[in-house]
Amino acid sequence: PLPMYRFVMAQPVVTGAACMDDTQCACDGGASGTYCSDTPSATTVLRETMDAGLSAGWIVTGGAQSSVAVSSGGSYYFNRNNTRRLVSPAIDTRQAAFVEYTLSLTSSTLITLAYSTDGMSTWTLLASSSGQGTSAPGTYSIALPDPARTGYTQFMWWQGYYGSATSHYWGIDSIYIGPGATQLSEASFTSLLDPAVFPFTHNGVFGAYCGRNALYFNG
Repeated sequence: PLPMYRFVMAQPVVTGAACMDDTQCACDGGASGTYCSDTPSATTVLRETMDAGLSAGWIVTGGAQSSVAVSSGGSYYFNRNNTRRLVSPAIDTRQAAFVEYTLSLTSSTLITLAYSTDGMSTWTLLASSSGQGTSAPGTYSIALPDPARTGYTQFMWWQGYYGSATSHYWGIDSIYIGPGATQLSEASFTSLLDPAVFPFTHNGVFGAYCGRNALYFNG
């Protein structure tokens, strides 16, 4: 079962109000300030190709960047003999529609995707993926439920069991969290594509092809 990751704090946790006595209080959900009204600005779209590592704010435990291609280019592989998890920075998901990612799983490997809206104090199960005797990559697209759509949501890919450092390992690549396309129309390829419609164009190159602007693939 997914652990709750509820951290015990010596002080009470409050939201949107301050403790008005001598008690020391902490704000939840990433809030700060005397009245817990100051919240850090969170990006509304998160896109990670992992070709050059991860952007700021990610937490990586039991894994590292790898040159092994899961979807294209680099990836992150988790094969170390300790807790294996990948935690995203906070994202404003109020306009987001889904989370999409590509996994490479060895046989019997179970990866859980969960989300937190209270600064990683608790986690709620969103999806799970299990290896089926092959490490062939699979792409997953998970619709976000309303409780996960907040101004400060984090996501965690977590492995609760592994036999050893040489077994039950997994790789992840091409993470996208954000809005979906409201309408898919013909692309002119005169400029970069709308990332809400085409989050990734692996091995695709913009340029002239047969005398016209095109996105062509050669790799």
